[in-house]
Amino acid sequence: MRLDAIGGLTAALIRIKVVNSDSKPRQFVFQGYSVQWGENLGAIDPLLYPADNLVAGWNDRADRVLVLGIGADAYSAGPDGRPPGPN
Repeated sequence: MRLDAIGGLTAALIRIKVVNSDSKPRQFVFQGYSVQWGENLGAIDPLLYPADNLVAGWNDRADRVLVLGIGADAYSAGPDGRPPGPN
């Protein structure tokens, strides 16, 4: 797993790259977790909200996106299409 990061005083961008060097297929998991600082609205209603981002919760401005995973809503761990939890 390789993390390429660039950041400043108020934000950062991180690209995560995973390469399987084994001859067998492997599954890799990267878990992002936010306690009280972000909410995944897809955990509330996956049909109404995408599950590919964490938005600022009650401790910050509501217009901030804290984490955005491009295509991440397709990798939900739940059989119902929901992420494993709101944070």
